[in-house]
Amino acid sequence: MVGKTNVAGARLRAVIAVTYPEGSVCTCVSGAKTLKARDTSGYALFNVKAGTYTVECHTSDNSKSKSTSVTVTESDIGKAFAVMLTYELVAFLNGVTDPAVGGWTEGTVTSSVLSFNPGNGYSGRVCSNNKLDLRGFTKITFHVKDLTSQDNSLSKVGISSNNTNDSNFITSATMPTGGGAWSTSDVTKVIDITSVDSGYIKIYCSSSNSTAAIHIKIDKILLE
Repeated sequence: MVGKTNVAGARLRAVIAVTYPEGSVCTCVSGAKTLKARDTSGYALFNVKAGTYTVECHTSDNSKSKSTSVTVTESDIGKAFAVMLTYELVAFLNGVTDPAVGGWTEGTVTSSVLSFNPGNGYSGRVCSNNKLDLRGFTKITFHVKDLTSQDNSLSKVGISSNNTNDSNFITSATMPTGGGAWSTSDVTKVIDITSVDSGYIKIYCSSSNSTAAIHIKIDKILLE
């Protein structure tokens, strides 16, 4: 995400201020010219002239990288551009939860999926234990391996401001629904979180009546 603020006293150049994962290499490239951060502290300042710049960071082994483009015009001279670079976060994959998530409230983690069944006629949620800093991420992807319901039901996935048992979300996607006994599999939901600064990952399910049950199995949750 890129923002601009005034920089007092800067006349001939603009500043690109970059926050990136500590321990990474950070560069600012325009054409044949490459500026490199002095260290791997996670914060760098680049003094630049008008032009288009690719701001990039990567791990020392090049296993992860992230970049964004910043355009500086002549009217931007004397201003600062704030850039935040964040690598993808595999919140959950095939039974493995990233430590940043802090585990899950409710739900059952097996060797392959995050599984949840609120019970007949009930509603409930699965939430990350930790509230995540989402600045720098642009989307979250949920891959539902299997969703089975005995009747009309509601299931949503997304980001919530709380980890309580309700259906409130900052942003979310609703899973497919069907009447009577039904099931679906291999469903991918991608949600834009560009404007979300922080929140809990939440999965919410609600059975439609006292005899109906819903069972959802998720094998991948990815933040990018």
